Amino acid sequence: MDSMRTVLPQLGPTTPIGAFNITLDVNEGADLAQLIALNDVFTRVTPKLVPVRPPRAVPGEAGALPGSAFFHAPAELFTTADTAAPRLLMFHDSFGLYLKPLLAEHFSRSLFVWTGLFIPDIVEHERPDIVVQEFMEMFIVNMPLDRYNENDALP
Repeated sequence: MDSMRTVLPQLGPTTPIGAFNITLDVNEGADLAQLIALNDVFTRVTPKLVPVRPPRAVPGEAGALPGSAFFHAPAELFTTADTAAPRLLMFHDSFGLYLKPLLAEHFSRSLFVWTGLFIPDIVEHERPDIVVQEFMEMFIVNMPLDRYNENDALP
């Protein structure tokens, strides 16, 4: 948020840690454990920030988006009543799932797309104030090879 605020000062202050309860999310989603079929034995425990107050951002319908054949899950849209706040478009990996509810609070409109690709057509469609591409470092090796082409999608 601090880096984004240098470009978009209207984002306001970062939410203090005291505004959250910390819970533990236990699931079988650990990548390495799944690779060796032991995800039921080696579970993943992830600390999760849960806001104390009800969220300002409410889910909405993302609608049809270009490149959706390359999404790992349907795109998610959140809006707030603060129509003067900036708009966010975020391409993300599975870690982005934990960031969505935290980031969405600061924007008038937030669209989250779970894909390993940067899809320029979505940027043109959404016209956001800021675009974030979040992914783990293990995916950096794929970046030079990733090229979005709608024609590559399976029918």
